[in-house]
Amino acid sequence: MNPGQRRSRNRGADYMVTALEALTALVALVYVVSGDVVMLIVWEAIAAGYLLGGLALTWHRSVHGRQTPPRTGVLDALSWIFPLVASLVGVNAALLAITVPAPVDGSRAGYTFTGVVAAVGIILSWQLLHTGFAQIYESMQHRHPRQPGLEFPRTDTPGLADYLYFAFTVGTSFATSDTSVTTVRTRWVVLLHSVVSFFYNALVVAVAIQIIQQIAGA
Repeated sequence: MNPGQRRSRNRGADYMVTALEALTALVALVYVVSGDVVMLIVWEAIAAGYLLGGLALTWHRSVHGRQTPPRTGVLDALSWIFPLVASLVGVNAALLAITVPAPVDGSRAGYTFTGVVAAVGIILSWQLLHTGFAQIYESMQHRHPRQPGLEFPRTDTPGLADYLYFAFTVGTSFATSDTSVTTVRTRWVVLLHSVVSFFYNALVVAVAIQIIQQIAGA
């Protein structure tokens, strides 16, 4: 495959992932407004496809030493919208899990199904939340190449895999691990990410675990 064909193929993959990202955000907004369980299931299917497709593309590029093209314009703005939409879906799914009526006729099929759907939605939204922040960090690095806000040890040209590592580290441990945060603007984003992650983990994820335990003990 010549370089032109490779670039065309990479652009095609980027367009597909971007289309899935936009569709994920759009369906998420429809679900948040409507509160329809069917829309939540549709959103979960699209979100899972987006995560799996993005993970496969990131892994492929990481193995072959290829960089992800910088996100500019609309894609840059979408990076900031994505975590917000994902967190809203998680909150709505948690409310669905809390407010689902307990069975009164001895049949738990509908109760269990709704609980599982809500729990899956919470888990997917948690993953999308940190994936969105990873894209924000990457976008900020490309926007200010002379003053990178993050410095990864022994990595001169970090890729999306590095930003995913950093974002999920912040989201799970509220620490930056071995990565140095070198600018004030990036520290503000890390602070926001940490605060959102704390409340999300404390409230939404805790509800998902509680629902799973209730279903398992039924």
